[in-house]
Amino acid sequence: IPIQLHKIMGSPGGRTIGIPERLKQILAAEIDVYRDGMFTEDARKTILLNYLNSVYLGNGVRGFTDACYKYFNEDMSRLKRELSLSEDNSANVVIKAKALKQAALLCAIVPAPNRYAEEKFRPKIESKAIAVIRYLYNEGKISEQLAEVAVKSDVMLGNYPLTPAPKVISGTAMSSVRSYLIDAMGLRDGDADYSNLLREMNLVVKTTYNQEMQRE
Repeated sequence: IPIQLHKIMGSPGGRTIGIPERLKQILAAEIDVYRDGMFTEDARKTILLNYLNSVYLGNGVRGFTDACYKYFNEDMSRLKRELSLSEDNSANVVIKAKALKQAALLCAIVPAPNRYAEEKFRPKIESKAIAVIRYLYNEGKISEQLAEVAVKSDVMLGNYPLTPAPKVISGTAMSSVRSYLIDAMGLRDGDADYSNLLREMNLVVKTTYNQEMQRE
């Protein structure tokens, strides 16, 4: 993931061109992971957060927050809230299972977003999402009941407007600014829902990046 993050933020078009560039990505990733010495847990959480907010998920969407709007017409805060529900009653289990299936579907897009986001590949995405859920169960991360309900959930990827979420310019420079901003604001420990906070703060960020050049 650290290497992929540097590929997203630092390589032209998010593509690695040649061995020297790959070596630079590996070195930068090592520096990020071990920036605080051998205790790497905080650094890894920050890297994962930045990755979740930068990874390409097809249809011009970057980051899991915007992907929730695009594919489910849902807010990321709702997804997080439902994933944290207790399983002390059947209604909570159904709600939590739906959120888990949605998260698994987004994870399934990551390996090949341009292809898997297409309608004809939806059955493939479904099978991969189920594999993610079963892996979580086998690793003891979720209960058997939750896994069974999530697998049977009829949640599917949709195609909704991205208007509820802040408009993000696809490009390595803006992704880099966004990642540093999230880190500076202290959004850690998997809190990938930054959009609502930015709106509430009415935050304006000024940089030296040329947006028109980024689009070109």
